[in-house]
Amino acid sequence: MEGWELVTLIACALMVAGWYACRKQIHEVAETRDGFTGTSPVVANRPGPGGADRI
Repeated sequence: MEGWELVTLIACALMVAGWYACRKQIHEVAETRDGFTGTSPVVANRPGPGGADRI
C-alpha cells in the first residue's frame, strides 16, 4: 500500500466517524432551517432567451 492510499483510507475513516459523531446536531440544524431558503428560491428559474450565453 502506497502512502497516498493510506492517507485516503484514514481520511475516509475520519470523515465517517465525524459524521456519526455530529449527526444529531446536523439533523437539528436541518430541521430548524426546513423551508427557509433566504432570498434564493428552492428551484431556480430557467434562464430566459440568451440567458445561457451570459453564464
